[in-house]
Amino acid sequence: MRPYLHGDDVVERWRKRSRLDQLANIGSEVHRMVLAGDNEEQKWKAFARAAELLVLSLEDKKWKGNYELARANELLSGVALEGKHMNTTLEDLDRYFFQYTMAFALERDRIRESAHVS
Repeated sequence: MRPYLHGDDVVERWRKRSRLDQLANIGSEVHRMVLAGDNEEQKWKAFARAAELLVLSLEDKKWKGNYELARANELLSGVALEGKHMNTTLEDLDRYFFQYTMAFALERDRIRESAHVS
């Protein structure tokens, strides 16, 4: 078994999350890369976490055959190494994942509100 940055039980916990939740969490790590600015150490740590989550998602059955996620993984790696890859920047990826982060936050809030109503 390989060591995981997110803990030994990450595979089981990750697979229980919805696709939207997974994308939002990946997006949080991509955003941490942006926030790291010129701090290369922090940027690489966030990249490692984002890459791990992307690979875990690609290995999750619910994503089988999803080429968009595979492309995001490729773009993130290229951007981390080259600064810009296939005409895509880190800021572009941050904007891409942000929509999922916001959608997940709205879904989470809706679920919490409905729990208080019942």
